[in-house]
Amino acid sequence: LGGRTVRDENGQTLEITGKHMCTLFLETVENNARVASIVRELHIFNPLFDGDENKAYVRIIEICKEVERIEFLVFNCNAAFLEDLKSTLASVNLVSLDLTCKTHDIHIPSFVTSDVMDLLPNWPRIESINAKLGNLFNHYDALYKSPSMQSSCPVLRTISISDDTFNGAQLLYLADIAPRLEEIKLAVTYDSAASLKKSLETWSLTLRRLIVHTPFYRDKGFPADQCPVIHSPMTELRELSMPFPLLNTDTLNFLPRLEVLRFVGADLAEGKELIRRLERDEMPCLCELDVYFLDDITRNQNSMAEETRRTKRQITKEL
Repeated sequence: LGGRTVRDENGQTLEITGKHMCTLFLETVENNARVASIVRELHIFNPLFDGDENKAYVRIIEICKEVERIEFLVFNCNAAFLEDLKSTLASVNLVSLDLTCKTHDIHIPSFVTSDVMDLLPNWPRIESINAKLGNLFNHYDALYKSPSMQSSCPVLRTISISDDTFNGAQLLYLADIAPRLEEIKLAVTYDSAASLKKSLETWSLTLRRLIVHTPFYRDKGFPADQCPVIHSPMTELRELSMPFPLLNTDTLNFLPRLEVLRFVGADLAEGKELIRRLERDEMPCLCELDVYFLDDITRNQNSMAEETRRTKRQITKEL
């Protein structure tokens, strides 16, 4: 439901705005229960945030109760709309959600990770979630976890949350309600390493793709006694992107089928160990490797720079 160009019966070009299309479609499903009952997918785009138009979109979702897949893009929304949207999404039995709900002003509310987590138990058939949110640094209180919610999303296989972070409680909650995830893309806070380690144990038999980001602060780091976070075999994992020290070269022993590796923030010792592993052919399935050394990120111009470059060249040679 967005603007598009069409031709009338005389061949004349007409520009139909998203608001016009939204109004027409809302009238159709309000007046025709059969049409509303056969809607399975909704694609909704309102980048300028028209309040009346968004109310109509929410109403469309309410009426089309059999909808299974929703793609929704909205910017700079208000608190009242967010509450309406959350309650409406909770009322439909989704299979897939692709949500972009962002703000360009920190004082304007937006969807955050905790909102998505709260909604998950309402969707027992959910298979895929892709959410681009608007709260880059999530400092909300931990979620209360009810035992009755365990495995409430048994077929959820893919989750991608961008521009927000998971704290430790949210990671454990996700592992409880979605124990068979295959693809994960998220960012984690610096106090969540222990929870990430425990959650990866839950997903160790099913996970095929894992991408973990962290906010970059010069004065913060993960506790050494909680890293690395992979310490048991993950035989199905094919693609991994994770920063040091959550990942180190010793953990590669647990990933026999790894094909794609992106190793971020490694130091020279890790780089040299990686070279030795490549020389010994200990990663036979690896076909793509990206390594970002610590000086690549901090842009340090120090005495270690030349040794770093030599290590990079040696890794390239081994590949």
